[in-house]
Amino acid sequence: MALLQTAQLEHLPPSHSIHIALYRNIQNAAFLQQQLLDGNTDFEYALIDASVLVSKIHALAAVYRAVNDLLSNRLRSRNVHSEIVFSLSPNNNRHQPHADHIQLATQAAVRVALPTTSTPQLDPSFRHYPPSTPLLPPYSLSALPLPITNSLTTPLEQIAESFRRFGIQPTTTSLLLIKVSTPESPITSDQLSSRLATQIQGEQVPFDDETLASMTDVGRVRKIYKLNSGGGGGKKKEVNGNEVNGVNGARMEREVDERREMEVLILGAMALRGATN
Repeated sequence: MALLQTAQLEHLPPSHSIHIALYRNIQNAAFLQQQLLDGNTDFEYALIDASVLVSKIHALAAVYRAVNDLLSNRLRSRNVHSEIVFSLSPNNNRHQPHADHIQLATQAAVRVALPTTSTPQLDPSFRHYPPSTPLLPPYSLSALPLPITNSLTTPLEQIAESFRRFGIQPTTTSLLLIKVSTPESPITSDQLSSRLATQIQGEQVPFDDETLASMTDVGRVRKIYKLNSGGGGGKKKEVNGNEVNGVNGARMEREVDERREMEVLILGAMALRGATN
């Protein structure tokens, strides 16, 4: 499997393809952040600290939202790549989202991240999302959190806070890099691979949920999205004294369920942001 993945999200035009690369053990994070601050167009990427991501869908939902806003001429930040980072945040005064936007963003992300997952279809006659329709099996909109009230007063403050929370920092060691190819600035996966080989000092790894799970700082994610603390703790041994990757099978299953529930709550917070402003 190629480590640099190229995705085409449903409901977005084929002219806008998404290139995605995941890294661990990043050695030049401070340099990369400085290139963004300097506005170096050779480093025009969404550079996300992977420790604040819980899944592929989490990242792809932000990509969908940002590209959709680009196509609708309503970007709030400098470009589509900074908008991806901004779109991860639950705290911004964005335009009032339509409920069908929630479904389309999630549905498009699910189709790429989980090709075998069946997702609900949007009924054109509805301008709302039927409450009984599952967002991600087995959850429904009733499980989504209330929108988070924004305490930041200006768009610039909101954008800056998003980059502090989700963007690359000098201390970042796990990095998700996203590049959007557009008609105005097209780039192929081969071209991007050659460029990244000289720009990124780190170990490229598969962009999948298992790898992301090994990078996630769950406590930090819960704090950012104001989620209730779930279970967890130190290593626990099975009854027979054997360990499987430091946790027993029952705990592993529980952690998978908790992560999936957290993913749904995060998607809801992202999609419903600004609804109470």
